[in-house]
Amino acid sequence: MLSEARDTIVALSTPPGVGAVAIVRLSGPRALSLAQSRLEPRGADGTVLLHGRAQVRWLIRADGRRLDQALILAFHAPNSYTGEDVVEFHLHGSPWLVEELLADLRQEAVVAEPGEFTRRAVERGRLNLSQAEGVRALVEARSGLAHNLALRSLSGESGRRVQDLLQDLLDLLSLVEAELDFSEHEIEPTPVAELLSRAASALQRLESWRASWRLGRLSHGAQVVLVGEPNAGKSTLMNALLEDSRVLVDEEPGTTRDAIAQELRLGDLSITLWDTAGLRDTEGRVERQGVARTRELVEMADVILLLRAPNQPGIPELAQQESCLPVLSKADLVGAVADLRPGELAVSALSGVGLPELKAALHQRLVAEDWRSLDLVLTEARHVQLVDVATQCLRRFSAALEAELDRPLSAADLREAAEAVGAIVGGADFDDLYHLIFSRFCVGK
Repeated sequence: MLSEARDTIVALSTPPGVGAVAIVRLSGPRALSLAQSRLEPRGADGTVLLHGRAQVRWLIRADGRRLDQALILAFHAPNSYTGEDVVEFHLHGSPWLVEELLADLRQEAVVAEPGEFTRRAVERGRLNLSQAEGVRALVEARSGLAHNLALRSLSGESGRRVQDLLQDLLDLLSLVEAELDFSEHEIEPTPVAELLSRAASALQRLESWRASWRLGRLSHGAQVVLVGEPNAGKSTLMNALLEDSRVLVDEEPGTTRDAIAQELRLGDLSITLWDTAGLRDTEGRVERQGVARTRELVEMADVILLLRAPNQPGIPELAQQESCLPVLSKADLVGAVADLRPGELAVSALSGVGLPELKAALHQRLVAEDWRSLDLVLTEARHVQLVDVATQCLRRFSAALEAELDRPLSAADLREAAEAVGAIVGGADFDDLYHLIFSRFCVGK
């Protein structure tokens, strides 16, 4: 609940540990007065915190003892991140110093819960829910793709797309509701063809957004699994892609018995590379567990790098999968190229031959289209679930219209679709639904 009497909160806003600068943030109705009480000199003389004006002041405890010479930055409500009065203390990044300041401020402020500053920004209308998720995504971004998609959300561009669709659904709902609620006023029913056309347009957008999840989920990192028989060269290729000897390599088959993950930056993508146990029938208990783990990773992989050394038969059942990228490894061996099969990339991890082509093919397989050309890219599983709900509801709505079923039932489906779409940005507002009805129809005879 919003209230002027709500707590003033305090938290460290930079990562814990030693650093050049640490930022402690206050937000709430007493943020300005509390901050001013911790500055020297006290009182109005030189300690008035103007909006957006940085000041260098001595930071003191409640008992007047000096803590640090810090930069103080204040933002007055409602023009702050949270919509409340906010003060930031930029002090030297000593962990002891930070804890001393926090302990002193906790006498008069409450420790913020995780995400509470951004939650207050949403409650005060400074951000919608999708923008708040964009803030988190921007903080956590590990790649150019993640950064760009997070900026889209934070800027409000994604939210505007959702709001446009929500408004179209509310307009459509107003047409249906008007027939139900004001039938005694002899309102002319909207032709079924027009209702179906509007629903089809909304469905097309929802289906396009759903398809974008294939790209959007890569903002959290792509999963690429190296798979092959023992001695196919998986570990050697992984080291070559990482340009570092991270994984143990040996000519003895079965050296890798458990899956090993390493991070790789590939252009604008962040990739987790998985080196896995060679796929084969084995009596060894530990190796069997490794093979089972390999098969689990194959199921969740965005791309399978299916390696085959010259003269190895390969793994035909995996080669048929859409996510598979076939690779002939050890292409530097005599006669290797003669064993190259259609669709395979010839690569030598030792000489570097084929590595640039493999990286390009891997990037192309993951990012087949430019995200900038897409109307909206879903990056959160929550959004995908809501889009799926809205899609199902709209399909039921259209099917009911075509079958000439009871209009109240179809209106319920349409309302549920609008609620699902609205939940992406924080909820649909039905308060002005009657305004839409009255503005469109002459019902006050």
